[in-house]
Amino acid sequence: FVDWLEADRRDDALLAALCDYDLALVSILRENAPQVVTFPGNPAPVFEALAEARLPEMPQPPQWELEILPDAEVETAFHATPS
Repeated sequence: FVDWLEADRRDDALLAALCDYDLALVSILRENAPQVVTFPGNPAPVFEALAEARLPEMPQPPQWELEILPDAEVETAFHATPS
């Protein structure tokens, strides 16, 4: 899906940030390491709009960096056992 959006995300900083956020969450599950995502402005109104099923407005600068930390339980929740 992200590959399909790749052309549009170059022209849309908010779309790029939201894609990076989703990919960061997947990376946390795989690597159990903090991830940093840059948003074009304050991401709080963006997430509030999405939670209310509304299209968010482009946040105003300055850029914000979010550090997303893994939960303590992630390390044990995704262990594979040999078969």
